[in-house]
Amino acid sequence: MSQLLSINPPLSHSRSQSGGALLEMVMVLLMEMSSLLEQSLQCPVCKEVFQEPVLLRCSHTFCRECVLRCWELGAAGVCPECRSPSDALRDPPTCNRAVKNLCEAFLRQVRGAASFFSSSGRMELLMRKQLQEEEERGSPSEAQALCSNHSLPLELFCLEDRRLLCRACEEEAEHHGHRCSPAPDAARDLKDDLRSSLKPLQEKLGVLKSEKLTCSLRGKLIQNQAEQTESDLRKEFADLHRFLHEEEELRLTQLREEEEQKMKVLEHHIRLLNRRLVELEEVVKQSEEEIRSSDISFLKLHLQKLHGAAAGPQDQHPGSEELEKSPELQIDVAKHLGNLKSSIWRKMRSIAQSFPVVLDPNTSHPCLRLSGSLSSLRFRPSPPQPLLFPDSFESCPSVLGSEFLGSGTHCWDVEVASNRCWALGVISESAVQTRLDPPSTGLWRLGFVNGKLGQGQSGEFLMPLALQPTLRRIRVHLDWDGGKVSFLDPLTNTHLHSFSQRFGERLRPYFCSACPAQGLRILPSDAADLEP
Repeated sequence: MSQLLSINPPLSHSRSQSGGALLEMVMVLLMEMSSLLEQSLQCPVCKEVFQEPVLLRCSHTFCRECVLRCWELGAAGVCPECRSPSDALRDPPTCNRAVKNLCEAFLRQVRGAASFFSSSGRMELLMRKQLQEEEERGSPSEAQALCSNHSLPLELFCLEDRRLLCRACEEEAEHHGHRCSPAPDAARDLKDDLRSSLKPLQEKLGVLKSEKLTCSLRGKLIQNQAEQTESDLRKEFADLHRFLHEEEELRLTQLREEEEQKMKVLEHHIRLLNRRLVELEEVVKQSEEEIRSSDISFLKLHLQKLHGAAAGPQDQHPGSEELEKSPELQIDVAKHLGNLKSSIWRKMRSIAQSFPVVLDPNTSHPCLRLSGSLSSLRFRPSPPQPLLFPDSFESCPSVLGSEFLGSGTHCWDVEVASNRCWALGVISESAVQTRLDPPSTGLWRLGFVNGKLGQGQSGEFLMPLALQPTLRRIRVHLDWDGGKVSFLDPLTNTHLHSFSQRFGERLRPYFCSACPAQGLRILPSDAADLEP
């Protein structure tokens, strides 16, 4: 028997050599086909085979969860691939049934094999398994495995030595007194233990896959934010370049006008000089002719001039009057170049607005639209649909200021105008980290809702104020050291409400608006005197 067993492997190996090469070619071809198909069915966001594929208006296809997360983290209704906008509220993405059916068929029949053969080690393992199956043809089945010492079926499992035994091995002294269990029972217990240890690993695998998807979406968001910010930066610098170009053209025009004006004065003086030169040359020429004439002729001419002078005043020598002094004309270089950069900077500051608070887009609710200058917000005209905004984002449509406020006094004015549903205030750093809106603690706000002005702390409902004025502007004044935040009407200098609280951490400005007809606008620093 041992001789037969020792001879069988080489014989089986020789039988399988002819099929090994063909098997390898089939495996490689199957892997290539599977890889090409899988690449065609990959979501551009998560790089995995589509799960619930949806089709956007631009004809790009994504997993439903991927596109919703992209809209949740970035600009809603914008294609994550080509950035083309679409009205996602009126025309939500529809299921791409053709791609869905293809993905399901691929996952059932192809992807399992392709993922299994994705590495050379796995392909080699399969080839070995195929060869082993060929080698074991006609050999005893697993249920009939025999003991190498007694040629009896292996029916028992030694719990002490962790070995398979036959009935004869159990009677030997080596295993005397050991606990033995039937092989099926031992296998079932060990499989149960393996399943128990596998469950936390499967949970961790799910967490890692979710984290991978989040990182992939976050990377897409970063790319989209970088592209949008780059576009906004170019627009801002284009405005600055346009301002500098216009200022340059204005100053060059002033220089040319001064040059033209002074050249006209100089040309007029030159024309006057030329006319007097001609007159004087004529007088000199006549005088020289008189000098060259005979004495009698010279005396007669002299007597004629005397009689003419006696008859009336006459210019004896035209052009002999004293000429005006040439104007000392020069370009006023100092006026054009003196403190040039400083004067342009002052003019630029006079037209560039500076805001005491800048909104942080990364804290903005999906229903809010922020202006390019991050100084105003407006609620979306249509309410968010579940397709776009999951339950985790069904909270107050709020946004925070970009800077944390600490020691000292801070003040900003907000134009509410005809907004019928708003809230303003400050929120603590710890309340921001809870990601609840409104939080249970750490929020102090003044708001207008249901036609009434009220105040509230944290998650409390707004309590109506006794004073109900008509407001167009609200001033928020924070005295961090004094532990006081106040709300005033800057147009009438009316105090509305104050909270007294010892602040032990940094705060951030808080803005909330749920009125689609009118937004909120932070006023620039020079729009009003910000001292209460």
